[in-house]
Parts: sequence; structure tokens; C-alpha cells
Amino acid sequence: MDIRVALPDDAEALTDLHTDVWEEAYGALVDPEVLADRRRRRADRVRRWRESLTAGPATTYVVPSPAGERLLGFVSVGPARNDPEKILPETEVWALYVRAECYGTGLGHALLRRAVGVAPAVLWVLDGNERAMRFYRRQGFVFDGATVREPVGLERRMVRRGPAVVVRDRRPEDLPVLVELLGRQQPTSRYPFRWPLPFPAEEFLARESEERAWVVTVDDVVAGQVTVTTVGDDDFGRLWRAGTGRANAGLGCVSAFFVDLDRRGLGLGGRLLDTAVAWVREQGRVPVLDVVQQHGDALAIYRHRGWREVGSARPPWLPDDEPPVLAMVLDDPSGQGRLATTHSP
Repeated sequence: MDIRVALPDDAEALTDLHTDVWEEAYGALVDPEVLADRRRRRADRVRRWRESLTAGPATTYVVPSPAGERLLGFVSVGPARNDPEKILPETEVWALYVRAECYGTGLGHALLRRAVGVAPAVLWVLDGNERAMRFYRRQGFVFDGATVREPVGLERRMVRRGPAVVVRDRRPEDLPVLVELLGRQQPTSRYPFRWPLPFPAEEFLARESEERAWVVTVDDVVAGQVTVTTVGDDDFGRLWRAGTGRANAGLGCVSAFFVDLDRRGLGLGGRLLDTAVAWVREQGRVPVLDVVQQHGDALAIYRHRGWREVGSARPPWLPDDEPPVLAMVLDDPSGQGRLATTHSP
């Protein structure tokens, strides 16, 4: 099945799906007037979905029908809410729904697995929604006793705890593990784009231009890497300089960034990326990166996190029939220093 990151253009289809699945799941649990009101407010809900998909804190994945004319299900995940004491998992499943015609097909499981894998997570389920409760129990969630009264009814909280995840500096002994991991994930992720590499994989992972390198571990097992490298005087350096107004010394390039796809959903990529971005900014510099357009999910997530395209270029290793590689920058949250987007010739 095709599970992809939702885009702002999906707002209308998502609104219609969300309306339909509420009526299918909650028809016997919620006041009919609540459901009717959701249909009357379609235009407002389309606007809110579009805003969320453009710059909201959650990431949404959708499953189109085989013909592509409608959506069959979706899941939205984001930071845990209403947790001032920081006792809950960092990730919350904000919503997970599939059409009734897809019940029992494994679609819900596939969406949850894509979004959070087997990671710790928290969610809320409407009291009386026994189908959903059975589903989440099978995925390892348990009730923790917390409840909240919402207009639609009583919501009950479920939590799934998980393995220990740590980001630390890369060590020399990590490289053989990373080489094996890189090769194992490449057929699915197509990263690196060239494979096998025309040089030792260790040189791809630990480059001469490297300034810092981190790995993420799950229960002490290495599961991914990110590095920060200096910026050179190539086409990408020119684009990043023009797009930020900074010299090379004021930039830090996020590089050699990948995670174990078998650990997808644990938030490993986000933790690594946040670590690299934070370090670059601590130096008073601007984070930059390049991304192959074929890596669609990665590109969608970068955009959702606020990365901005400043042009494109064709490195020597890119095949002629592939679209150019995008250069992206992550502006300061205050917006200071942002320049207009430039484009390569």
C-alpha cells in the first residue's frame, strides 16, 4: 500500500475523509448534531487542515485509494500535549482513522507503524470505542487512568512505553556498524543515491570536511548517524551563500544523515536532526543541507520542519534523467536574516 506524507493540497480530501470516518466510528457514540455540524463547517475545517499541513507541529501520513480519487486513511503524530511534568512519551498519536471498508485489512496497523513504529507514544481514545481500544491494546498501549471530558464525550488516555534512545558523539568503533547499516537501508531509502559507492563507505560517513558527528542508539545499539560538515566553494555553497547572505564560515551543512529503517517511528531522525541543528546554531551559524528530489518523504518532512529551498544544482554524480538536487536552509526561528529565495540558472 502507498503511504505518503500529506501535503497542503490534500486538505480537502483529508477533510472529507475525516468527516466520513468520524460518522463511521462514532455514529453510535456521539450526538448526531455534532457530526452534522462538522459537515456544515467543511470550509473552515479545510482551512485548518491546510494550515496544519503547511506549518503545523504534527506530521500526517495518508493512504490514497488505488485509483487515487480519494483517501482511505490517515494518521497524524506530533509532540505530546498537556504534559507539563514531562512524564509521558514525547510523541502523541493525534489521530488515526481508516474507512470502515478497510477495517481488518491491516491498514490501521500499517499507518501506525509508519508514523511511530514501535516507539513510545501516547494517545486518547473515546470511551466506548471498543474497536479502537482493542486495536491499540494489540499495539502495546495500555490505559494509564487519565481522562478528560470533551464535547464529544469522555476521552481516556493510553500510553506505550519503549526502549532507551540516546544521541551521543560518534566513536571510531561505530563506523563498521554504520557501514553495515548504511548498506542495509539503501535499497529502500535510495540513500546514498549512488550504490555501491565508488569509494569506501567509511569515507562517505566520515568525511574530510566533517566538524561534528553523532549517532543515535536504541538500547545501546547504533541505529543512525548525522554529521555537520563545512561548506565548500561549489554550486551548493554558492546557492546557500546567496540564500542566506552568509559566508561559508557562517554555514553548517547537515550531512551523512540516515537511520535504521527497521527502527522507523522511534523519532530517531528527528532527534539526530535536532541535535545537528542545535549545534550549528550554537556556533551562530545557519544550518543548510541538500536533498535528492526522489527522496520524497525526507523532502516533505524538511519542508514541514521549516527548511526553505534556495535553488537547485546538478552534482557530477547525478544521472541525466534525474531532477536536480535541492539546496535548503533553515532560517532562524525569529526570521531575522532571511533573504529572498534564489534559483540556480
